[in-house]
Amino acid sequence: MMGSRNSVASRFLEHCPGTYIFKCVCHSLHLCASEACKELPRGCETLARNVYKELKNSAKRQFHFQEFQTFLDIEVHKILQHSQTRWLSLSSVVERILEQWGALQLYFREQMLTARLHAVEQIVQALENPIMKLFYLLVEWVLPKFTKLNELFQSESVILTNLYSRMTVTYQELLESYLCKSYVNQASLKDVDPSNEEQRLRPEQMYFGVKVVEMLSKPEIHSNERLEKDFQRTCVKFLVVGCSQIKQIFNFDDPVLQLVANLKPTKAMLRKTKSQRSEFAAVDADFASNCKVDVFWAQLLTCEEDDQGLTFKKLSKFALDVISLPHANADCERLFSQVNLIKTKKRNKSVTPTVNGILLAKQRVRGNCISFQPSTKEYSRMTKSRMYSKKALTESGDKTIRHLYETQEDQESDNDVIIPDDF
Repeated sequence: MMGSRNSVASRFLEHCPGTYIFKCVCHSLHLCASEACKELPRGCETLARNVYKELKNSAKRQFHFQEFQTFLDIEVHKILQHSQTRWLSLSSVVERILEQWGALQLYFREQMLTARLHAVEQIVQALENPIMKLFYLLVEWVLPKFTKLNELFQSESVILTNLYSRMTVTYQELLESYLCKSYVNQASLKDVDPSNEEQRLRPEQMYFGVKVVEMLSKPEIHSNERLEKDFQRTCVKFLVVGCSQIKQIFNFDDPVLQLVANLKPTKAMLRKTKSQRSEFAAVDADFASNCKVDVFWAQLLTCEEDDQGLTFKKLSKFALDVISLPHANADCERLFSQVNLIKTKKRNKSVTPTVNGILLAKQRVRGNCISFQPSTKEYSRMTKSRMYSKKALTESGDKTIRHLYETQEDQESDNDVIIPDDF
């Protein structure tokens, strides 16, 4: 689809050289996190799947597990399932297992004595292994950096003006956890090599989150140098792969994304800009600082000559065209979900205009019928000819049929032959 040689994107560039190709950021971030997690031991994913399988289909086991949650004064939450197709599920699964770690240990210890199953023994061994919990704490620290960006870029508001800055901050934060800050900050991000071993920090200077540091300082782990070195080596591999994938999918030297940030109202209305162009002084500074990007430029687009805003129309139209560039396919997926909800067993043959009308109506009437406020234009369109056009056509059709029937009866009566009674 997005390959550089034989794909849909390459075909577009071949026939339309000026096409701007931009991949879905949400899907790309999910792939980065997935590739990085492959560097972790397989036991991490196996533990999450085995725990869910042991509890999902048995109400008796779930009730018994709740007793241990209550005993340890832990909130009664269910164990979540990890899904490869749901981008944000892995972080929630890890957080839930860490939250219920103590209750899971007690529950499966008791199950190992009574059930004596091989799967239960594997779960107990994993829960008792300190390095397993260290990896879960590492994932709990790293994955939210991906998921928060993912959630941000899936929002319906304009994100394109903040896309480059948010990606840059996250990328630098991951690099500085295991590379020298001087190397990361002095060089351009496109020139930074995430796998550069010469610029790596010493193991004791690397940072993998507060919880990881606290657990590494415990005597039973700190005294085991081999375990600590193996963990740090795996952590570095995990971060190197994650940063390398981010650098591969995102162009930090893209001039378009760097300059789009200047369209934010706070930057567009800087004091330096006002001093260069006196026309900008007509725009209220408070309005620019407290307004969204799309609302700000749409407001300037509606300015008339009397409002000293005529010179902003072309600029506003250009800005609105730029910030409307798609950066994720989350809106398309939401639309597909709504179409699937519209299609039912009894309503599965709707034509495209009907489905489009239902989607537009759902988008216009958000909330409920009580809070819906029609606009003046919508009120003006509520005329008899529009609302009862079908009824009017039916009445006119009935009149035509009745007229034809009466005419036919008159013709038949004229053609009747009168026969005398005494014939």
